[in-house]
Amino acid sequence: MPNYNQQSIDGTVTDYQRSNKVIVINELNEIPEITFMEQIVTSLPDSRKIITGTTKCSDKMIDPTEAFNLLNPEDDSVIGMSNYQGAYILLYSLYRYVASKRDTTL
Repeated sequence: MPNYNQQSIDGTVTDYQRSNKVIVINELNEIPEITFMEQIVTSLPDSRKIITGTTKCSDKMIDPTEAFNLLNPEDDSVIGMSNYQGAYILLYSLYRYVASKRDTTL
């Protein structure tokens, strides 16, 4: 899996960022917002990886037609396109699926 924003520190130590949590805020009568919580990971020469910082990035889903590339997690190659509306539909459908699984096992 490619590492986002990977940088070599001294040729043997590298830093990169990864998202470890996704928060979707979908308040009634408001524009949905998505936030990706990130870890800054440092890879050491002995193969250990340590978390050396945290950050985040957010966006409001103002324009449902705003497009973005779909990336293959294995190599970052572009495998298609989507938009905020497609992501919203996917998350809505996933919520309904998971809630239904929960409710049928009660």
